[in-house]
Amino acid sequence: MSDAKVQSLVLNEIFRLPPADAGDPFNFINEAILFLSRWSTAYAGPIAHGSPAYACLVGCERINTDIAGMTDCQEKKLFKEDTPADLLGKIYYCSHSFAKIFSRTVPCASFSDCEAALTQGALSGRPIVFYNAAERRILWRLNGTDELRQMVFRPPSEAKLTTGNFDELLEDFHHNYTETPQGYTRPWSNATKLITKQRLEEEIRDDLFIYLKQLSAHPMAVLREFHNSAGRTDLLIWFQGENKIFYVELKVLRGKVAVNAAKHIEWGKEGIAQAYSYRRLQPKQPGVGYACCFDARDENKEIPELVEFAKEKEVQYRRYFMFPSAKDMRTTFMN
Repeated sequence: MSDAKVQSLVLNEIFRLPPADAGDPFNFINEAILFLSRWSTAYAGPIAHGSPAYACLVGCERINTDIAGMTDCQEKKLFKEDTPADLLGKIYYCSHSFAKIFSRTVPCASFSDCEAALTQGALSGRPIVFYNAAERRILWRLNGTDELRQMVFRPPSEAKLTTGNFDELLEDFHHNYTETPQGYTRPWSNATKLITKQRLEEEIRDDLFIYLKQLSAHPMAVLREFHNSAGRTDLLIWFQGENKIFYVELKVLRGKVAVNAAKHIEWGKEGIAQAYSYRRLQPKQPGVGYACCFDARDENKEIPELVEFAKEKEVQYRRYFMFPSAKDMRTTFMN
């Protein structure tokens, strides 16, 4: 088989792989959101007043053991491929790959109803996806101690991801997820003291992966933590029709401007160098390296050293400032 055919086969098949390692609960979150995205497209109309608006999906790695002893559970054949009209008003116990699903009808008129049912079934510590069909809103968490994270499905008519609107969509993601403490990612553990979440880069990666995934239509795909000989890129986006690959590296610039100036430059350059190294691995495959810095410093000010270094390495450098309050953001509009 020729090198060109091998590369084509790999690029076409690699996107069928799960986004995380075997046993990682994020694989379940990904499958659940893909399923609910398809369902929300099929049933885009409003929910009738008084009808159940919630469904709850629970990841069960050992599903037969997990549901043993539960009453009123029904196995759902071909659930992954289906778009059932009676989806709402139920809890679904799902293997991480969605190969096997059981359902149980419970009161699901509110988020509190779902939580109560899960607590009663001793499953609140599992990876969980709550779906509010009235708002097309997803709430999800990886375990019982994880903070709830959220996203909203876009209307099906909105434009899909292309190389031409990629920057515009990155800006849109920032406005909705990371720009203020009220964003979907909720980036701060203490915004007043400029303390970001400990695992913020990972959370932004996962939120951006889900955000881009729902905008990606065939023949495009998104990979999370793509491994290669130069390391592990946060996101890889393949635009098959345009024969182009984007390698996206994410960094968070934390803390005071003056105190950590050298560290900010070093950390930002690390992201730019990573994006450059991933891109240069594919000399025959047109690729673009993106280094996206989410800026949690106390001053919204560009770092010239990063701008120049990105130009030198021909990497697309983007900086997204995260305001410690919505009021601080609004103040910039008045100046």
